[in-house]
Amino acid sequence: MKPWLLNILACPICKHHPLDAYFYTWETPNGQIKEICEKAGEPVEEHLENYKTMLKDLIDGIISPPAIEKIKDETENETTIKTLEKVRQTILGLLEKEDIKKAIEEFKKLEEQVESKGRETIEKEKEKIIESIAEKYLKELSLLYNYMMLLEVKEALLYCPNCGRWYPVGNQVEGIPEMLPDELREKHVDLKFFEKWREKIPQNILKEGKPFALP
Repeated sequence: MKPWLLNILACPICKHHPLDAYFYTWETPNGQIKEICEKAGEPVEEHLENYKTMLKDLIDGIISPPAIEKIKDETENETTIKTLEKVRQTILGLLEKEDIKKAIEEFKKLEEQVESKGRETIEKEKEKIIESIAEKYLKELSLLYNYMMLLEVKEALLYCPNCGRWYPVGNQVEGIPEMLPDELREKHVDLKFFEKWREKIPQNILKEGKPFALP
């Protein structure tokens, strides 16, 4: 699971967003993690279009600062923990830039014109706005891209603070969020995940989480 996914994930039962996310292990090997994080903030030409997409996601509101704030890195990897904090600060800093604030307002106005102009025309106009400002923020966008899109989480727990349900990541298939409705979940399989990570899972989730909790 890429950390970026948390920007769009919501509880399938009550639709609440954002979800609390507890990262336990990385699928990305340690050597690659170090390289990815050390080079975060150093733009490379081959990822230029990806950086622009990252900026568009931020301006469009797809990147969710509350969702990134909800990540709790329990992997004990100092590199990813420090990089996550940089990502949070960078997002907040970008949202304070006057040209990005202006772009957000322009995007909102364009969305109001979709019916009259058509989606294709609106998206082209958005691309022009992105092109006009992206070069200024390539370092920041490189940092966001490296963390959100190049790192892969292997095992994690997602928790909905609204309805109290929890969902394992990587319990049966590495890196895959298992967000099934209650009736399709297997208690003995899910509780094995609880037992494996019980030392790092918050007590309120262990004892009161839905649909299963430890006795």
